[in-house]
Amino acid sequence: MRLLGTSGPKRSQFAPNVPTYTEQGFKNIVFEEQFSLYLPAGASPAVVERLHQHVVRAMAAPEVAAGLATFAIVPATSTPAELVALQKKDLERWAPVVKAIGFTADS
Repeated sequence: MRLLGTSGPKRSQFAPNVPTYTEQGFKNIVFEEQFSLYLPAGASPAVVERLHQHVVRAMAAPEVAAGLATFAIVPATSTPAELVALQKKDLERWAPVVKAIGFTADS
């Protein structure tokens, strides 16, 4: 297999010799995968904050970083408010694409 490009804003530490799509002239192909944890709707702010603090501590642990690296994942965290903002931005970006191709949950 030969990687042709990476989609992040900068080169991947796991494939440093592979240029980003932006470097190759595809300015609109910039996105990063994300993994998020969710609580049931209506969870108290205290519970949300407690989970957030546990996740931040876990992501800072060297053994967690090493485990994630086996999947070419770099640990990163955000605040709950930053996650909401990111998801709104992603919805605005991808909703027209999903609609244009006719994708549905049943597709």
